[in-house]
Amino acid sequence: MKTLKLYFDTSVFGFTIANDAPKEREVTLKLFEEIKKGKYEVFISEVVLREINRAPEGKAVKLRDQIKRINPEELTLGYDSQLLAKEYMKRNIIPAKYEDDAFHIAIASGVKGTAPFLYCLNWPARI
Repeated sequence: MKTLKLYFDTSVFGFTIANDAPKEREVTLKLFEEIKKGKYEVFISEVVLREINRAPEGKAVKLRDQIKRINPEELTLGYDSQLLAKEYMKRNIIPAKYEDDAFHIAIASGVKGTAPFLYCLNWPARI
């Protein structure tokens, strides 16, 4: 059976430490256990790392630890992904104030140079 490819945005990692959302945290931690068993291949991007670096230091450390826990492959925000993200915003598909979200979606869309993903995961976030 082929391993499913998942692109995680920053919100997924946020729920691994969300003590104020116990049900969502539990679901996310179960997903991480499935990843550790090899059921999924996980990818993140430099955008995830940039967003985490904007978080308060204590929270950022915890989020980086969660990334290390599942060892995702890091994708770069290539030129084609940047163009696609800009097009999303130009056409108001994604509001310009959510530029990082446009970048996540463009990277996960499998623009030239990135892997095609079956799922792009985004949990409602508080980071």
